Amino acid sequence: MTVPSMAKPDAGHCSVGARSETGYVRDENQDRMGWSRAPFGDVYIVSDGMGGMGDGALAAELTVQALQRHLGAVRFARRNSVRRAFAAANEAVYARAHGEGGGTPGMGATAVAVLLRNASIMVAHVGDSRAYLLDRAGQCQRLTKDHSLVQRLVDRGVLSPAQAQTHPDAGVIERAVGHAPGVEVDISPWLPLRHGDRILVCSDGLCGYAQDAEIAAVLRAHVNPQEAADRLVELALAKGGEDNITVQVIRYESGRAHGAMRPVDYLAVVLTTAAASTAAVLISQAYLAPALLRGQEAPSQALARRPAAEMDALHARLDGIERDLARRCGPERTALPAAALHDQAGPRQAGPRQPQRTTR
Repeated sequence: MTVPSMAKPDAGHCSVGARSETGYVRDENQDRMGWSRAPFGDVYIVSDGMGGMGDGALAAELTVQALQRHLGAVRFARRNSVRRAFAAANEAVYARAHGEGGGTPGMGATAVAVLLRNASIMVAHVGDSRAYLLDRAGQCQRLTKDHSLVQRLVDRGVLSPAQAQTHPDAGVIERAVGHAPGVEVDISPWLPLRHGDRILVCSDGLCGYAQDAEIAAVLRAHVNPQEAADRLVELALAKGGEDNITVQVIRYESGRAHGAMRPVDYLAVVLTTAAASTAAVLISQAYLAPALLRGQEAPSQALARRPAAEMDALHARLDGIERDLARRCGPERTALPAAALHDQAGPRQAGPRQPQRTTR
């Protein structure tokens, strides 16, 4: 069964295609996916549950809901914000698995989340669900590394990637949401996007059976995101459909995105509150002011070009400012003003979309 194409999160910003299938072997679809809008941009999530009938689906659903709830409230997306969201998801699944009358101790889920902000993305993941980037030149790059036994053997040179895909232990993952009281999440730096770039987010029902080259070929052949999503699911089904298959394909389309600040918006951030002023001055002096004054590039482009180490240092300084201001004036005074973080056409639509569910 096909999941209808998700509504465009931003006209002139990106278009999305999505589909989920149970496959030919499993009795239940334990994959979940979702899209939610946050003040900073959009969040796309795929989660693959495990733990037996019912428990795996519940673990994936709890994971998606927690990530949507926490990331959907973030105004300025930083790595610490993402870590906190995954920690909340892990706590929800672990508590359900180990609480009285709850699920089973083996209950858990993978998760991959793509945060889209202006002309850049950040990718966070746990487990073996993946994200790919196909640029407009046709080059395909895997953005995640599986947290699995066979990936560790590939890294050590014991197995080739082709051998890993057909290895008996290919489904053994070494990191999952809810398997332990804490979880380690891999988070990428912000990666710049160009018009026509496409992002694929998928469960291992696709990437565990189709080669990366096959996946890339489908993405190149189908510019429309929904057509690409449909063909990718059909590719996995043609490989035997032994697992649940879930994909989201996002096509980035240039144009001033929701969340992109014009110079007047940017100055409003500086002048509105002490908290916003301090943060905005940091950003201005270090990264944006020269480009803005020359009128040569938008703030999002100026930030996207900065080295990851410099951006991490800025984020750390902003975290410190938020903590200090929260102690002095209360957390409600520390957020950047919403008016400076949405498009002038109108405010964002509030509330996350619920995770998509599909069974054959």
